[in-house]
Amino acid sequence: MKTEQVTKNINQEFETISNIKLFRIIDTMLEGVQILDKNLNYLYINKAAEKQNQRPNRDLIGKNYKESWPGIEKTQVYKLVCQSLDKQKNIQYENEFVFPDGSKGWFYLSIQPIDEGILILSLDITGRIILGQEIANSERLYQNLFENLLNGFAYCKIEYQAGKPVDFWYLSVNSAFEKLTGLENAVGKKVSELIPGIHQSDPQILLTYARVAESGNPETFETFVESLNMWFNISVYSPEKGYFVAIFDVITDRKKTDKKLHEQLEELQRWYSVSIDREQRSIELKKEINQLLIEQGKSPKYSLPEKPED
Repeated sequence: MKTEQVTKNINQEFETISNIKLFRIIDTMLEGVQILDKNLNYLYINKAAEKQNQRPNRDLIGKNYKESWPGIEKTQVYKLVCQSLDKQKNIQYENEFVFPDGSKGWFYLSIQPIDEGILILSLDITGRIILGQEIANSERLYQNLFENLLNGFAYCKIEYQAGKPVDFWYLSVNSAFEKLTGLENAVGKKVSELIPGIHQSDPQILLTYARVAESGNPETFETFVESLNMWFNISVYSPEKGYFVAIFDVITDRKKTDKKLHEQLEELQRWYSVSIDREQRSIELKKEINQLLIEQGKSPKYSLPEKPED
């Protein structure tokens, strides 16, 4: 009997030591660990959960879950805790928690029924959620800029055969692309499908795009696309090898205006030259008349501009 008691005491002591070690391990976990009894009173909170709660454990241990967080009974997480306890099932949930000071945090919760009541494992995912929201906002901003860009935009992939560029695919275009070029439903098609014969009539287009897609060096150029009967100002760069982005504007009207101004300037220069020649001939004629009058002993009739000294 004495031996049995000693063995029992040793087992109890070993169990106590094991529990202490276990709780020490749990207390150093990065995940939050909270244990509530079947009446939802706090039994245990580890250091990670204490940090996540933004409240010291002494304010919560022994206190009721609902009383500790006024208004918690109106939230989805409270309903899930009760559901897990009542139906004895595990529940995972991403929860946005509003703290008493109005700040917010996001947590991944694993709610599990245990003999003592409820075990809540929590992982702070606030950083991940905020990053995801920022990425989503950036994507919306990009999409908004993309769709409202007045310039045409095309993201394309070069097609190679035997290592040589032979065509390119439209992967993405904005609404201005269609408006400026008149080309519809371009995405998923080759340029040769949209504009048959373009590689024969305008070979410089593919050559330039392929050069940029291979070298990674951006280029800006003006070109006349015969197959569309349009002038374009194009800036092209490569986000990765074999791909390119072209941002362009149609400058056909500007080119027509430039041509008209050039023709008008040439016409003015021609008339100026004619006028100068006519003036020179008039001066020479007046000189001849004056000379004849002088030879006849008469006074010159015309006053002439003095010849500038060299």
